[in-house]
Amino acid sequence: MNLFEIKRTLLAANSHMFLERQDVSRAGSTAWRFVNLNRVRKALVEIEETNLFSDIVKRALSSDILTSAGDETIADPVYGRKVEELLVQLNELITQFLITIEPLVREIRPNSIVITLPKVLDFDQLSEVAHSLQLAIGQVVINNEIQGKVEITSVENGSIVFTVDLGSLQALSIIGTLVTVALTIHYRLLSNRALDAKARIAKIDADRHGKLFEREQEFIDLYAEIEIDQIKKQYAVKQEFDYSSRLKKSILLFRELQEKGTEIKPAIDAPEKAKQEFPTKALIDSVGQLVHLLENQKLISDSNTPNSVKGYVDSDVTPEQGDGSNLI
Repeated sequence: MNLFEIKRTLLAANSHMFLERQDVSRAGSTAWRFVNLNRVRKALVEIEETNLFSDIVKRALSSDILTSAGDETIADPVYGRKVEELLVQLNELITQFLITIEPLVREIRPNSIVITLPKVLDFDQLSEVAHSLQLAIGQVVINNEIQGKVEITSVENGSIVFTVDLGSLQALSIIGTLVTVALTIHYRLLSNRALDAKARIAKIDADRHGKLFEREQEFIDLYAEIEIDQIKKQYAVKQEFDYSSRLKKSILLFRELQEKGTEIKPAIDAPEKAKQEFPTKALIDSVGQLVHLLENQKLISDSNTPNSVKGYVDSDVTPEQGDGSNLI
């Protein structure tokens, strides 16, 4: 989460940081019935996802009132007051935090993406990644039909996270589609590495699983071709062959950036239609799990990539040369 997303999350959650209660009679004494507890639970979980105020949030979520089943419960007023005071304390902490970060957080334009760069060791690496991003995005959104642009509108303090305004809904949707295609291909390639390792351990005949990788390459080629054709038809971009080549090159660049750890997602205020074009949480989690598995098994290095896969992992296409036909 970047600072803007944290701000939006905390603002929304903080407005629910109170318990609604009613006096009720129980065994001849007064008790409190707390209602609408699901609202408070949801707000606390959202705050927890920011990785801020963890201790006080956990104490609130583990209280008897909020661990009870259902949307309401009855509790002793003395205990109920302690939980109320805990939420008031959390509300005050969040309010002060929001006041502190206000000068640092700018509004994000809706047709924007948020990019988190991988770890870079020097300015040469930073320049290389920035150049790849500029090319991958600019070559497919800057034209008369898409009316896009590439404008950095904010950079997060203390990290390499920045916001890029793409200028139009069409540009945002196209980048979302290409990022999803690239990540899907990345997932299939990682799956192939894991499968190849298992086949070698099981001493499966090399020709048999080699043919499997050939079929997988055919699937990836077809999948990318269908998505590229859909983009061309949907946005009626002229210079058809040249634009197809650019789309293919962008998929390659995005996949390479993803492999290095770059994350690209829509701004929090992006239109829902465009958000749906970006990778789902399930796909992102699946890729993360595969990377973790392969790293643990020391299979993530290129030396463990089967030759049949290297044909489309290590494409010879570069941004400056080739027509992109052997990209995938």
